[in-house]
Amino acid sequence: MRPTGGKDLPFRPKEWARAAEETGRTPMPILSNLRVDGTLVLRVVGRFDYRAREQFLESYEHCDSEPCGFEVDLRDAEYLDSSALGLLLTLRDFAAAKGARVTLCNARPLVARTLAAAEFGQWFTVA
Repeated sequence: MRPTGGKDLPFRPKEWARAAEETGRTPMPILSNLRVDGTLVLRVVGRFDYRAREQFLESYEHCDSEPCGFEVDLRDAEYLDSSALGLLLTLRDFAAAKGARVTLCNARPLVARTLAAAEFGQWFTVA
């Protein structure tokens, strides 16, 4: 998957539900967008667990441009499990190797509690 340029992608749950029903597949839970400032925004939708692993890794490993930073937007994430926490640490290591930073932002209360319990504020900027 290649990041899309331009504005933030809209989240339309009714359209996604209809597409899932018609195709029998779950819509992609990771949306990516390369902002003008060079930050790659990864927007997590729904449950962030092991099933999102391949899509999450592809969303930043196969980016056409070299991002200067990463932002994981968790506004639509309903749940994180331990494998998702591991994926975030993998992204942090990937970014550090390129001299970039990772920011986690817009977490819902349940997701924010999970990040706090795992002490992710030590390794990430949490906004």
